Amino acid sequence: MEHKPYPILLPEPATGAVEGVLKLLVLVDSPLWLNPEMLHALEDQRFNFEESTGGRVTTQFEFVEHLLDEIPWSRSYYGGQEYYYPSVTWLDQMAQKYRGDADFLQVVIDESHWNKKGQNSAVWGWNVGIHQVIRGRQGMSWQSFKKTFDMELVHSFDQLARTIGYNLNEIFEVTSFDEGVVHAKDPQYAGKRFEYRHVYTRIVDILIQLFPKPMVDKAKLIQITNELLFRNPTASDEVYLERPEAEVRAEVGSSHERTQLIALVGAGRNVSPL
Repeated sequence: MEHKPYPILLPEPATGAVEGVLKLLVLVDSPLWLNPEMLHALEDQRFNFEESTGGRVTTQFEFVEHLLDEIPWSRSYYGGQEYYYPSVTWLDQMAQKYRGDADFLQVVIDESHWNKKGQNSAVWGWNVGIHQVIRGRQGMSWQSFKKTFDMELVHSFDQLARTIGYNLNEIFEVTSFDEGVVHAKDPQYAGKRFEYRHVYTRIVDILIQLFPKPMVDKAKLIQITNELLFRNPTASDEVYLERPEAEVRAEVGSSHERTQLIALVGAGRNVSPL
């Protein structure tokens, strides 16, 4: 069963000094649709980005409901143990199906639909290239949701940074960014697993290069504004004209009109569990 894409927008991100915006489309399993703890986790993640980058980087989310009870799973071995993650082909198909201008696809799967074969019952998230997979359940705390959202998103930064010439292993002085920093196995990052504000601070300029704030066509904006403010209103225009700023944003193609997804295709794929 598939539900029509329906964008649910969290409150607007910070304005003013913002230079980079990470746009994420979250594909949510039906049992977790509009889960308040999940929304709280993502809003707190946004706060962390803004606080640790001095307001220069923020996040933007949209959500699509989809019953995820028939996901094809692929088998993998990690540390000699058997695990299962959603098929790369299936994730790419979801990305194509909901194609738009978001930067990442995040798939939130209810525990009742999670593959628990092998050691997978102990896994709460996957990073599959630049796709992120999050396991959730009703009653799960926002802090637990946030740990997985944060970790899987940060896993993706290493691969994307390489596409523009940056090596996060060198920047963080580790042999493996994924293991040393994200999983906090390097002694200098001990105790920082699930705490990534130091990462956002250190790579803020890279994040801005990867996810620059969309530029508005000022000429188009002025034209639309003039049309809104100087035409002769009718009774049917009253509500429309009460919020010209919101309508202008929609007219210039902002996220308010978006219901689809784009997944950036990087060179190669890294697959690792939480």
